[in-house]
Amino acid sequence: MKYAILDRMDGTPALMASLLYGSGMRLLECCRLRVKDVELERLALRNRAGKGAKDRVTVLPETLAGPLADPSNGCAGRTSATSAAVPASSSYPSP
Repeated sequence: MKYAILDRMDGTPALMASLLYGSGMRLLECCRLRVKDVELERLALRNRAGKGAKDRVTVLPETLAGPLADPSNGCAGRTSATSAAVPASSSYPSP
């Protein structure tokens, strides 16, 4: 019951909400996230020019590494994670 909102979401909004919840990113940082800012090997997200025009690195939850790395969800080759065409039937585990 503690993830009731995330459980009812799907697609790109669910991925973004899970990133916000699991990584501590700010909304604008999530919207500006680029494919090259995701470091799957280190489970890290690089936030460039965030609050105060500073760069920072935050954690990428293990449960979200799979959906971000999966080329079938449309993220591969995109300039932004928010523009990815994620199938509506896919669901993302809660962080």
